[in-house]
Amino acid sequence: MCIRDRHDVVLWFTGDVQNPLSPTEMLLMQEFVSAGGGLILSGQHITSMLPQYPDFAEFLGIASSIDSVYALAVEGIAGESLSEGLQAMVIGAPGAGNQTSPSAVTLSGNARPLYNYFQTDQVAASIRSEGSGDVAFFGFGLEAVSGAAETTPMEGVLQPLFEEMGW
Repeated sequence: MCIRDRHDVVLWFTGDVQNPLSPTEMLLMQEFVSAGGGLILSGQHITSMLPQYPDFAEFLGIASSIDSVYALAVEGIAGESLSEGLQAMVIGAPGAGNQTSPSAVTLSGNARPLYNYFQTDQVAASIRSEGSGDVAFFGFGLEAVSGAAETTPMEGVLQPLFEEMGW
């Protein structure tokens, strides 16, 4: 039985683990999205692995990345219905407080930006369609989104994505 038979959307946190994905996990993610599933992938050390896995980078819609971006917040992209008007802090309580190496990405293919790091043009999160499914990628750990200082809490960042992906 395929995971797609049981789930519409998978939220995959890698936390602050170094080299957080195995080749088998990457293949499972690709198969799930190709079968129509929605994937939300989050982690600060994922992009450092991508040069070794160009097919997975292409699946995510990432052409290149910059690791260890110093950023405390992200903001939604103007005109992007899934994020416009949202701002999220990646520091503060009740966030995880574990972000030491967030990544910024350059997009490829049909990927589009969801969030930039606050007051920059550096892409922090993206989304792309793959077959009949979608994959959203966050170059930082979503577990760190705190809702501090009257910004959007994690559930406010995730809700539009869940709805877009059919859950």
